[in-house]
Amino acid sequence: MSISPSSRHARTIRPQLRLLPTPDPQDRPIGSTPGVPDRVDVFLDMGYVIRSARTAFGWRVGSRTPDALATAREILALRHRSSELGTVHVFDGLHGPDRRPLDHHRMLAWKRQVEASGEVIVHLRPLQYLPDGGFRQKEVDTSLAFAMDDAARSGRTEAIVAFTGDRDQLPAARRVLAADVRFESACWGQRGGIFLPEERTWTHRLGRAAYQRCTATGEFGDAA
Repeated sequence: MSISPSSRHARTIRPQLRLLPTPDPQDRPIGSTPGVPDRVDVFLDMGYVIRSARTAFGWRVGSRTPDALATAREILALRHRSSELGTVHVFDGLHGPDRRPLDHHRMLAWKRQVEASGEVIVHLRPLQYLPDGGFRQKEVDTSLAFAMDDAARSGRTEAIVAFTGDRDQLPAARRVLAADVRFESACWGQRGGIFLPEERTWTHRLGRAAYQRCTATGEFGDAA
């Protein structure tokens, strides 16, 4: 059998590859029902929320305590998915009544005020005092991790957002994902939060305008 020159030199037609856009991490099917808003629980490491605002916006701008409920709502406004706010969990340290009684009672009054709406739960852990007279948070990270575990396994939430920069929370974040619940983080400005690169988790970045809205009222609901 002879092969004609024209057929021998004819180009082989190869199938064309079509590149599909990479889906947004928030669009993964994990933890949601089509057409139903995500119920989102927000977890605020208040020590980090305050410190990181100073880093992002400067000491004078970031020297006030953001309102927990307003901060959670700002985070939900950045989500690409239809969302409804579940429970806001706030974690902070508590001064001892014998060491700093005024600050102790002030924090308890702040807790009552913040929890009055029924949408926020404040978790206070005793502060650890240092020999030099300073203090630091103790057991806040453990309390936050256990609370995220409980929320992820409750069956009542589709997404958890943690406003923290503590990388020790990454194992807890993986447990959230293992429970078929989305995990996302939040921060002020362009740096911060925690991230699981292998899971392509999302970080919500709140700008200066959002921070100013979150601090528009005082710690006890008074105008700033």
